[in-house]
Amino acid sequence: MLSFKDYSKVLLRLSKVTDELHDIDKMTGGEFSRMDKEDSSGDSAPIGSSDSKLSGTKEL
Repeated sequence: MLSFKDYSKVLLRLSKVTDELHDIDKMTGGEFSRMDKEDSSGDSAPIGSSDSKLSGTKEL
């Protein structure tokens, strides 16, 4: 079983690898960069301001 210190090292390295993969993906125009663009172009409405039809509540 991994100690907390070893587990922390693994998580830190995984984070660095993930960042490197995102950088490579952005340079090549891959799938993650497309998903980032889709996320940034999403609905900008504040949380809790959804339409009653979408939230499943009924108006009286």
